[in-house]
Amino acid sequence: MWYILKSVANAMNELHSLEMNHGDIQPVNIIFAEGNIVKLMDALCYDVKCKNGLLRMMDNSSYSSPLAPELVSQLNHRLPTENYDKQKADIYSLGITILSLCSLKNFKTTFYESAGGYRIKQDCIDSELDLLGNSKNYSKDLGFLLKKMLQPDPNLRINFKDMESTIRLLSSK
Repeated sequence: MWYILKSVANAMNELHSLEMNHGDIQPVNIIFAEGNIVKLMDALCYDVKCKNGLLRMMDNSSYSSPLAPELVSQLNHRLPTENYDKQKADIYSLGITILSLCSLKNFKTTFYESAGGYRIKQDCIDSELDLLGNSKNYSKDLGFLLKKMLQPDPNLRINFKDMESTIRLLSSK
């Protein structure tokens, strides 16, 4: 899991250096290329509209992307979605993606609800993080980092620079 997390973080770093954000990090967009190299892509990158996950989600009734709480709130209140920290939203999406991979649960049905509006099931996220932290299959450090990545308040969520250095430090143990 550390390898996947570190690889995706490196891809996010490359995008960040180009002043870009992915905007649709989810399990389907993480692939293994030849030689088991992890690649971050967009499964719908050939979509003629070239829309990110948030825009695709707003266009249809089926939920498609793991959104950060600040985006869910803006969407539910029908507020413009331009004013948010895109890097921290990507970090949240990556956290949900890694948690889904660790728990082998579908993020769409386990961590989100859609019934006339979208809601993040924070209690389910917290429960899975507790299970992960007590699991013999994963290090407590991974659970610790995911908790920082999945902070509901973007001001308390780990930033990109700290996430990268924490991944380097913890994955080398």
